[in-house]
Amino acid sequence: MRECVKMNENESRANNLTIACSESVRLLNGTDLCSGILEVKFGQSWSLVCEDSFDEKVAQVVCRELGCGPPVIVRGGLYEEVAPVLGAYFWCKGNESRLLECLISGSPQKACSNNKVLRLTCSDRYGIRLVGEASRCAGSLEMKHQGIWKPLADWESKWDQVSAATVCRELDCGYIISTAIKDEVSDRPVWWIKSSCVLSASELYDCLLETLTFNGPTNLEVICSDYLTQPNISLSPSTDGGSQAKDGVFRVLLDSSFTIICSAESQFEGGSFHLIFNNSDGVQNLTLLAVNHSAHFLFFAADYTHEGNYRCVHHLYAFANFFSAESLPLYVTVAASVTHMIIRLVMLLLGVLLLITAVCITSKVM
Repeated sequence: MRECVKMNENESRANNLTIACSESVRLLNGTDLCSGILEVKFGQSWSLVCEDSFDEKVAQVVCRELGCGPPVIVRGGLYEEVAPVLGAYFWCKGNESRLLECLISGSPQKACSNNKVLRLTCSDRYGIRLVGEASRCAGSLEMKHQGIWKPLADWESKWDQVSAATVCRELDCGYIISTAIKDEVSDRPVWWIKSSCVLSASELYDCLLETLTFNGPTNLEVICSDYLTQPNISLSPSTDGGSQAKDGVFRVLLDSSFTIICSAESQFEGGSFHLIFNNSDGVQNLTLLAVNHSAHFLFFAADYTHEGNYRCVHHLYAFANFFSAESLPLYVTVAASVTHMIIRLVMLLLGVLLLITAVCITSKVM
């Protein structure tokens, strides 16, 4: 039998029941079927998946298998050990219909390297979005209904922070920062909703007034706490070619230099990037001001203390509030180059030769 999750629809909108089934994946503890912590079924047991074993293409496959829209956010979340953790890596082309059709490597393990499992949010079945800003978590509110995107207008003119909080929750954008009703005269058709319905409804869609089709002069603007988009983290190799990437892990040659680059898309200048480096010695933190929406952390002469997980945290002050967003982890290993290995071997042979010479001289003297 497949694992099936029932999606309730408002009876006033439809007389049928939508069922989404998947035999291998599910999202738990989210706002609906299309968001939550990912679990994958191998054999007869369900396992959590580590954050660093996924990429955008893999997320597309999971959302498709669940019958949801494309992924809108992929990030890690702390977890309690209530289920085994899958140490596998998934390699998808992005066009697969099921996750288990992708190439899988690895084996079960007891914990994730950064104690974070994957939390995934796919776009909604009916669709709401915020447009007009650099972030998906801020802008003018629109809804997709009958296959058409239109701005939302409040029939009662009572839209407030409480109503807007529903939008932030459904978009998995944190909590509400601010909202406003902006008067705009436009010929563009709108979808009308009743703001008094929002608190009691399970979804914003439940408050849609389908019988009203004429244009409206208002525009609902919403800003949520997860305003910042997820920053990018990358490694730039040194000029001597001392850095290589393989299977998502960056290998840096001993004594070569490398640069960790933190960057983000934002309509605001300024802010800062916080680089968090976690290795066997503990956690280290570095901070640089953002220049052209990025920061470059240069490391001279790599050694084995540079091995570990790197994460970027973007901090920005906007709309009279502080915002922050964290990147996916990047793992770096340090390895000796062929030149270093030859030098070490020569030094070892010289040492052995000197030792033998010393023993021979000592024997003759005695």
